[in-house]
Amino acid sequence: MTAIASLSFIYLALPLGMAVYLLCPARWRPAAVLSLSLFYLMITHPLFLLYMAGVAALDWIALLIMGKYDDNPFIRGLCLAFSLFKNLGCIFLFGGVLAVNQTSFTTMLGLYVITLSALSCVLEVYRRTIPDPGSPVHFALYCFYFPRLAAGPLIPYRDFARQLESPETTPGDIGGGLLSLIGGAIKLRILGEGLLILYTDLRGVSPSDESVIGLWVMVAALGLSVYFHFSGVTDMARGAGRMMGITLPENFRHPFESTSITDFFGRFNASLTDYVIHVFGPRFAALSRPLAGASGLMVIALAGGLWFGFSFGRIAWGIFLGLFLVMERYLYPAFVRASHKLLALVYTQVIVLVSFVLFDARDFDQLAGLARGLFGMGNLPLDSERLIYLLSSNRLLLVAGVLFATSTAGRLFALLRERSLIGYRIAGGLSGILLLILLTAFAI
Repeated sequence: MTAIASLSFIYLALPLGMAVYLLCPARWRPAAVLSLSLFYLMITHPLFLLYMAGVAALDWIALLIMGKYDDNPFIRGLCLAFSLFKNLGCIFLFGGVLAVNQTSFTTMLGLYVITLSALSCVLEVYRRTIPDPGSPVHFALYCFYFPRLAAGPLIPYRDFARQLESPETTPGDIGGGLLSLIGGAIKLRILGEGLLILYTDLRGVSPSDESVIGLWVMVAALGLSVYFHFSGVTDMARGAGRMMGITLPENFRHPFESTSITDFFGRFNASLTDYVIHVFGPRFAALSRPLAGASGLMVIALAGGLWFGFSFGRIAWGIFLGLFLVMERYLYPAFVRASHKLLALVYTQVIVLVSFVLFDARDFDQLAGLARGLFGMGNLPLDSERLIYLLSSNRLLLVAGVLFATSTAGRLFALLRERSLIGYRIAGGLSGILLLILLTAFAI
């Protein structure tokens, strides 16, 4: 479902889709975007579309029953319980089957987004945060809006549906959205995939070429690759949404600038953290009783791991970070609040980097070997000739990865905008053209 990063989408499908969207009257635009989304899924994932259409249709029936028996708490609760168990069951059963069969990872993410979106709508109607689900077109578009299916971001139904009442798109929205979409494709196709290749090269070195620094660079390359893959997809979704009058939340807010693990979860895949709290209630992660609060924090962290797949490494990654979430809340909260920013930054990034040792681990033996080597307990040299060669060959990639994983580039553009609005617009236009040329050159 990351076909939105392909040249055929950017040069062909996107212009045709925008032409259809802009030629439609405002009241027909949601239906037009839904048609485009379903057409996209029918071409790329026909069987998946049929299965998930049936899953979402059951939630729509539950919503209709809740509306008909609005004054019957028992029936409304029964509908909510059905939606909860049905959607979570789909995630664990179908997601597990996909993982065992090594099906496309993006297909599993599409499963997550559709089922969690449908559940969110049912929950909002049950809690009466919205009076009713409104139009079936709005509900279906909320579930199947194609840019979101590659990884999100998740958004409450009330915020999404409100924008469909009178969708408006300005030339500035189209230009800004296109720049965001192209920038996201660059993150995914060049930075994310380039760093993944570097990680694979470092992972595959012979035992005689392993080194302590090499292991640290390896886990850093993996962490940055995961970030650029998912933040790139999110930027593409937000860009395509902006072009069609839909504002989606920012999902990745420079997580490598976090000053605590709690802060990290508020920046890394933030919409998932917000969603878990939304489903279980606003007090879910702030419960006063330590046992209940710790359980809530572990659920948030475990959901963060499972989002990336049903595997030993992903689950271990979530549990490991969850333990630090709990410790920051209950064992040393004063240290986190009082620490100097630089110390807090180093503390957080070391933990985050170590966590990515678990992310791709297949079993305990492999994990133990990597952990020992990372901290110099495996009789490894500090560096190696192979490491120096790989660092030299990928120096521009690593510099770009560190630069664009932080807010440095954004601050430079913000400074330019303050100093010269015209210069900012010219720089934005030139950046878009150069990024498109770069993306095209790498994709050919």
